[in-house]
Amino acid sequence: DVNKVMATDSNKDASLHLIEAMLKTTSHGGWFFEFIIALRETERSLANTILTRNLQLWLGTLKEKIQVDSSLFMASLRSDGVISMEDEENIRAGRERYGPSHAAWVLLERLHKKKETWFMCFLKALDENGDKSLVRDLYPDYYKQQLENDYAPPKIASKLAIVDVSEKSPIATNTPIAKRLNSKENLDNSPHDTQSRRQDNIPSTSGEEGDKDEKHENERSEKEIEDGKQELREYQRELAGDALRGNNVVVCAPTGCGKTRVSMHVVKNHLKDTETGTSACAAPSGRRARKVVFMTKTVPLAQQQYDNFISYLPDYQTYKICGDDDEREMLNDYMHQYDIFVLTPQILENHLEKESVKISDFSLFVFDECHHATKEDVYNKIMYRYRKLKLQKAKDLPQILGLTASLGVGRSKNDKEAQEHIKGVLANLDCAAIATVEKNLDELKRFVSCPEQEIFPVNLPKENDPFAKDINTIMRGIEAKMFKEPLAWYVDDIPKIPTDRASQTYEQWIVNLKKVMAENTDENDEKSVQIGRLVEICTTYLREYYRALDIHKTARIKDAHKYLIKAMREIKTTIDKNDNDEYDLLKQYTEEYLPKFTEYSKDSSFTNPKLEQVKSILLGAFQEKGDSSRGILFVKTRASTIALYDWITEDEDFGTLDPPLNPRRFTGAGAREEEGGLTQADQDGYIEEFRNGTCRLLVATSVAEEGLDIPECNIVIRYDYVTNEIAMVQAKGRNRAKGGTTFLVGDTKHTKKESLNLVREAMMGRAIKEIKNIKRERLKREIGELQTKDVKMRDLEQLRIRRTKRQKKQGDYKVICAKCKELAFYSSDIRTINEKSYVVVSKDIRQKIEERPHKRQGQAWDGIQKKAKIHHKGRCGFDWGIMATYMGSDLPMIKIEQFVVVSPSGEERKRSRKWIDVPFQVLELDIEKDFIPENENDDEVDEEPPIKVEED
Repeated sequence: DVNKVMATDSNKDASLHLIEAMLKTTSHGGWFFEFIIALRETERSLANTILTRNLQLWLGTLKEKIQVDSSLFMASLRSDGVISMEDEENIRAGRERYGPSHAAWVLLERLHKKKETWFMCFLKALDENGDKSLVRDLYPDYYKQQLENDYAPPKIASKLAIVDVSEKSPIATNTPIAKRLNSKENLDNSPHDTQSRRQDNIPSTSGEEGDKDEKHENERSEKEIEDGKQELREYQRELAGDALRGNNVVVCAPTGCGKTRVSMHVVKNHLKDTETGTSACAAPSGRRARKVVFMTKTVPLAQQQYDNFISYLPDYQTYKICGDDDEREMLNDYMHQYDIFVLTPQILENHLEKESVKISDFSLFVFDECHHATKEDVYNKIMYRYRKLKLQKAKDLPQILGLTASLGVGRSKNDKEAQEHIKGVLANLDCAAIATVEKNLDELKRFVSCPEQEIFPVNLPKENDPFAKDINTIMRGIEAKMFKEPLAWYVDDIPKIPTDRASQTYEQWIVNLKKVMAENTDENDEKSVQIGRLVEICTTYLREYYRALDIHKTARIKDAHKYLIKAMREIKTTIDKNDNDEYDLLKQYTEEYLPKFTEYSKDSSFTNPKLEQVKSILLGAFQEKGDSSRGILFVKTRASTIALYDWITEDEDFGTLDPPLNPRRFTGAGAREEEGGLTQADQDGYIEEFRNGTCRLLVATSVAEEGLDIPECNIVIRYDYVTNEIAMVQAKGRNRAKGGTTFLVGDTKHTKKESLNLVREAMMGRAIKEIKNIKRERLKREIGELQTKDVKMRDLEQLRIRRTKRQKKQGDYKVICAKCKELAFYSSDIRTINEKSYVVVSKDIRQKIEERPHKRQGQAWDGIQKKAKIHHKGRCGFDWGIMATYMGSDLPMIKIEQFVVVSPSGEERKRSRKWIDVPFQVLELDIEKDFIPENENDDEVDEEPPIKVEED
C-alpha cells in the first residue's frame, strides 16, 4: 500500500500513510521499537531523532502514566545521561505549577535530545520504577527475551540488558529483532551493565572509615568486590566454616561485620561445586543443577541484596522478584535460566502452595534476618514444608543458612527459658549449629564499632497541656453519649473503658466495641439498629481523637491539629446531616473546638519537651559529627513520620545546618498514601538519596530497622519507640560509621523497657554460649524431637482449617453495611480474583454505591487497576472499598471490615477484619459466567430489595 501511494503521490503522503497504518496496528507499542530499528538501519540520523520524538508523543495516554514524581525514575534517567539536573528541575517545576500531565510533556519533549539510546534508557527507568505494564505496552518483547536461553546474557545478572541500538551498533538487517536485541555486541555496550559494574553494594563494615589504613582497606575491598575477588577476613572465614562444610547453620554476628559478605562467599562456593563436581558443599545426590534462594523480609532489602549479588557474583545469573513485581507469579518460568533468586519469602510460599515449584528444586536457602522464623511467620511456613519432607525421609533437601544479629529470647525470664526459645528457632530452621566469632574476636572488634548509647527519659507535663485536656473532655462526652442507653441490655460482654485514652489499650477497646456491637445489632429491630448505628458513629470519632492524642505525645499541637482537620474533612464526606447524633459530633468539633485548637497550635508557649530533646540531639550530633553524617529517627507509626517530617522541615533551627538535612519519610509500601505509606519506587529513591548524601536524615518506622546498609550512618535516635531486644540490636545496627551514637528519647515506661531489653540481650549471649557447648549429635536429637512435635501440632491445625472450610456454606448469607445496617449484597455475589482480591459481581450493587476520586488511581497489581473509591450511596456514605478494573470490566472491590455478615437464620452475626474469617465459601471469578454486560436488561433479575431502616 505504501509503495502504491509513493508511486502516485509524494514521499510525504507515503510517509503519512505508513505512520497511520502503524498507529492502527493491534500490536500496541512494539511496532514503535521495530520502526526505530528500521530507521537506524537506513542511517538516517535526522529521521531517527525527529520521528522518534514525535511518534513517542503520539502515544496518547503515555503522559498520563509516567510517574514524574518518582525519585527513582528521575534518578535513573539522570544517571544514564538522558536528562540533566536542569531538565529535572524544569520537570518538577512544571509538575508543581501545572500538574503531572504537564510535567510528563516536559519530560517527553526533552527525552530525545541528549542521547540516541534514550528509548531503551527510558524503558529501563520505567522498569526499575515498577511500571512494567507500561514497558510491555511500549515494547511487548522487553521481558520475553529473558526466557530465551539462546540469548541469555553470559555475565549480566540483570532482568534484561539494556541495549545500545544507536546508528553505530553492528546490527545485521537480516537478523531477527529478538536476536539483535540480545546480541553480544549490544550487551557489551549496555548502559545497565556499566551501571551494575560501578555499584559498590557489598556492605563495608562499620569501622573502616576511621583510620587511613582502614580506609585503604575499604577501597581495596570495593575494587575486589567489583572484580569478584574479595577475600574474607579471618572472623568471616570462621563464621562461614560450618556452611562451607555443607551443614545447616545460623550465623549470629553483630550488625556491620559483613554477614552478607559471608553468605555470598558460601553461595559462590556452593554454586562453584556444581561446575567442579567436588563435594566441598556436600552436594545432594545426583548432579542436579544448583539453585539458591536468598530471602529477605522487605523490598528495599531485596533490592540491596540483589545489587550485592550482581557486584560480587557476576559469573552467575541473579533474578529478583518481590512486592508487586509482575513476575511474582512466574518463578517457575525462570528456574531453568537463573542460578540465584532474591525473593521476599511470600513469593516462594505462594509458589510452594500452588506446587509450581518444589523445595527440592533448590539446593540452598538463605534466610536473611532468620530470627523471624517463629510462629506463623512466612519463614516458618516455608520451613514447615521443609520439616515435613525431612520427617518423611525426603532426599535432595536444600542446605539452610540463617543470618541474624540477634536470635532473641522471646518472653524468657531466665537463662533456661532463653535456651529453649533459641532451640525452638534452630529447630524451625533445621539448624543444629550456631556460628559466632570466638577465635578472631580481636579482629572483629577492629572492624566493627560498638556505638555509644545515651538514654534521655522525658515525660510530658500534665498541668500545661490544654490540647490533651480538651481532647479528653470530648472523648468523655462521646463515651457518655454511647452509654446513655443501657447497652448491657443488648449485650453481655461490653468491654470496660480504659482510663488512658492515649494508650494502645484504648485503641483496642474501640476495635472490640465496634465488633461486639456489630455482631449484636438486629437489623430487623429498629431500636437495636439505632443503638448500633450510634456506637458505630461514636467509635469512628473516638478513633480519630485517639490518633490525634497519639500524635500529640510525640509531636506538636500543630501536627495533631492538622491530623484532626484532615480526619474530620474525610468524615464530613460521609455524614448524614439528618442524623442528629452524627451532625452534633461534627458540629461540636467545628464550632466549639476547632477555633481553640487553631489558637493552641499558634501559641509557641505550648511546647513538647520530648520534641525539644530530640531537636537538641539532632542539632548537636550533626554539628559534632561532620558534613558526611547520616541519621535515622525511628518512630512507632506512619502518622508520626508525617508529623516529625513536617516539624523538621518547618523549624528554623534545622535550617541553620549546612549542608541541610533534606529529610525523607521512610515507611512500608503496604499502606495507602493518605495513611503515610510509600510506593516501592519512593522507597528505592529515598534509600539512594540517603546513600549518596542528598538526604541526611530518614524519619522511619520499623521497616528501616533491619539490614539497610548505609556505611556513613552514625546517628540513630529511637523516639518513644521501644519493642524487644531484637529490634534494639537491629536499630543500633543501622549505626555503621565509627564513632556513631544511638539515642533513646522516651518516657519512664520506655526507659524501663529498654533496661529489660539490655538484660535480655545479655541473657541471649549466655544462652547461645551454653547451646554451643552441647554436643552436635545431642543437639540434633533435641531439635528433631521439637520438629516432630511441631509438625504434628501444625498438621492438626491444618486439618482443623480444612474442616472449617468444608463446613463453610455457599449462598444465602446477607452482607449488611456496618454503619446503616442496610443490605449491601449476598455472599453468593462475592468472587475472588487470584484467591486474594474480593469483588462483587451483582449488578444490583451499582445502584447502592457512588464513586469518589482515589489518590492512587491507576495503581495496578495482579492485572487489577484501581479506578475510584466507593461509598454507600445516599445518607449513609460509608466507605465500602474501591472500584477496580479487571479484564476490561469495573468491579466493586470490598473491605470486609466495613460489613456485618448475617447467617441465613438471622440469629448469628459476624464482623470480620479478614476475609479468611468469614463463615462462607467464596468462589473464584469465572470470566464467562460472572461478567455481565452493563447494558443487559435487568428486568428478569429477582433480587431481594434492601432492608430499609427508619431513622429517628
